[in-house]
Parts: sequence; structure tokens; C-alpha cells
Amino acid sequence: VIEKGLPTAGLLAYIMVSKYADHLPLTRLEGIFARHGISLSRKTMAGWVDTVASLLEPVVMAMLAVVLTSLKLHTDDTPVPVLDRTRDRTREGRLWVFVGDEEHPYIVYGYSPNKKQDFILKVLGNYEGYLQADAAPGYDALFAKATLSEVACWMHARRGFFDAKGSDELRALTAMAFIRLLYAVEKEAKGLLSRLHPLAADT
Repeated sequence: VIEKGLPTAGLLAYIMVSKYADHLPLTRLEGIFARHGISLSRKTMAGWVDTVASLLEPVVMAMLAVVLTSLKLHTDDTPVPVLDRTRDRTREGRLWVFVGDEEHPYIVYGYSPNKKQDFILKVLGNYEGYLQADAAPGYDALFAKATLSEVACWMHARRGFFDAKGSDELRALTAMAFIRLLYAVEKEAKGLLSRLHPLAADT
């Protein structure tokens, strides 16, 4: 897999799955290998991970292309601390997720060094369909497009009522009860929009 490299495809797959699916940091993997009598430094494994990530990039881009053909698409971002040797503290990067609909069931992750809208515009700038996201300002330029429909998130809306329980418990709990009923409707209607895809496209 790696030119002039010693690791087999199986070993590389084991390391990647352990790190990204089982959430085992390379330092812990180093200790696991050591208990089996195998000397394998995390620095070496980090180099392998970087190489495998580059090799898998065409696969990820192909998956993203499929996700972007979804009638409805979900996206969100999570802040992550990033080491920066030019600073005396970490800076904040962003991990993004893009989730396709039932007919395009891939989940693709991306990374940006900040929350500026440049990254999301690059990924979703040509997307046409229903986009569900939070109310972050970075999406405003996307939602201004006529070819894209904004779908708000009830979970984000619910948080405001949850936080308001202390000041107006009755109305806050009433609103949360109505939202729960909406969740039941969504559960019953799950997949309906995809099945109506041709009709939805015409309307």
C-alpha cells in the first residue's frame, strides 16, 4: 500500500479502524502493540495514517459527490482544539459532517481551520435541494441562493424553550410537548420525501 513500506493493508486497516472507529489514540495503540512484543512507535503510525488518508481521499471525494446528489442533506460542525506551534495555546478548528438522505446513505467528514464560510461555500456552493443546518451565520450565503431550501432544526429551537424553563416553566414545557409531537410526525413520515422525489422536484 505504501511504496517501499513494510505495513500490510491489513495492519494499516487495523490502525485506521482502531483510531477513527474505535477512538483509540496512537499512543494507546503503541502500548497495545508493545504488550504483544511489537515495537511500533506512534510517530511511525502517524506517518502511516497521513499516507493512508491521502490514498483514501479519492474515495471520500466520490462519497461526497454522491451525498451532494441527495434531495435533502444534513450538515453540522464541531469545534476541535488544534495544536499550533506558533502559539502558546491551541486554536479552534472545525470538523464538519455531511449526511446524505436515504437514497444516498453516506456520511462524509471534512476539516477546516476555522468557522469562516469559505469552506462550507466550497463544499456546498453548488448544492441544490433541502439543507438542514443550525443558524450559524456561515450558512447565510448558501441560504440566499434560490436553488437551495433552508430546513431549520427543531432540536436547536427546543434548546431555547428548555433553557426558559426556569423563567416560564408552563409555557416552556407546553412548547416542548408540541415539539415532541412534531418528532412523532417526523418519525411516521421518515423516508416519505425521498419516495416523493419526482413529485417534489416538480413542485
